Amino acid sequence: MNILILLNSLRVSGTEKIMISLAPHFKKAKHSAIYFPLVSPFDPRFIQSIDRQGNELNILIPWWIKKVDSTIWKLNGITLRLFKWSFRDFYITRFLAKKISHENIDLIISNSYLSDQLSLSLFQKTGIDYIIVDHGSYCGYLANEQPFNTYAIEKAFARVGVSNWVVNQWTIGLPNYPIRLISNGYVPPYATGDVWFKDQICSPDDFVFCMQGRATPEKGWDIAIRAFLELKSKGYKVKLILLSEGQYISQLKEENKSEPDLIFGGFVYNLLDVFKYVRGGLVLSRKVEAFGLAILDFFGSGIPVVASNLGGIPGVVEHNGMKGGLLADMDEEMAPRVEDVVFKMEAFINNGKLYDSLSSQAKQIAESYSMEKCASHYLNLVDSYKKIAC
Repeated sequence: MNILILLNSLRVSGTEKIMISLAPHFKKAKHSAIYFPLVSPFDPRFIQSIDRQGNELNILIPWWIKKVDSTIWKLNGITLRLFKWSFRDFYITRFLAKKISHENIDLIISNSYLSDQLSLSLFQKTGIDYIIVDHGSYCGYLANEQPFNTYAIEKAFARVGVSNWVVNQWTIGLPNYPIRLISNGYVPPYATGDVWFKDQICSPDDFVFCMQGRATPEKGWDIAIRAFLELKSKGYKVKLILLSEGQYISQLKEENKSEPDLIFGGFVYNLLDVFKYVRGGLVLSRKVEAFGLAILDFFGSGIPVVASNLGGIPGVVEHNGMKGGLLADMDEEMAPRVEDVVFKMEAFINNGKLYDSLSSQAKQIAESYSMEKCASHYLNLVDSYKKIAC
């Protein structure tokens, strides 16, 4: 079967990393995975990140995105304001409808609310069925009591939740739409040599914390900075590395430019080159977090985390009787309490026995989230569709 997998981007982290890692498993099972990113992927580091996965990926990128996408985005803004009609979505839908016919696409896998709406349009144009994978989009709408269109959910061949928490939220909030669990798998990060800020973090006297993920306020970057500064004010020799890029991160960098022990590392795909200097991870999401894949990145290197007691995070941090980190108390606005984050960061520094125990169990938890198991569940789902289609 030829399977079109819709992604928001080609940045190999989080959702994208899981979906891209399915490619070799699909290929082994005689299926072909074809990827299309909805948001422009033309940062060369993203392509380099994909190339280093060692996968021969089939990525659809129309010429007009390569050449004139910035202009198309501007036109898109005008048409949305004037006519509430997306110029860019129109062209993407036309492009993919033609490619579905040309590439003999049999099935679509969608990974966000945005791509679900596109999948519905393609289904209406071509009759090609689609699978919805909820990485937290719908749970976010449910948690915030935001209205959303359920027609794409209704028409989907199948619906997948990436954690028990997601499945439970659907059972409560969307009881008319059955959903199955396929837990995310652990995809080990890799090394290429070193990082440009190595000299700032290689001192054995400093306890180095790290946070990595998408550059949105919901990920709790500001909370991490506040906790770090409070910890440092207590006399601890600590550093904090923040691995992300975007307008919000640039704003935080400007606000904290006088702090030498706060390192804004930018986008880093070779995480292992950073993690060899890191002692503690921070995953401080607010409002909603379906899984927290950054946790597994840290755990694979034996790095325990201080993480939000939120959504699907507790099920990863404390898994099958093992514990790879400490959960931070949440405030009334569903954000981690800074004082409790500081308290748990101190525990990492001061309690060596606790730290070593969490570190050992963190590795075991990462190993238990097998990518092979994750891929086998997706393959079973694809095969079940193939039987019905035949």
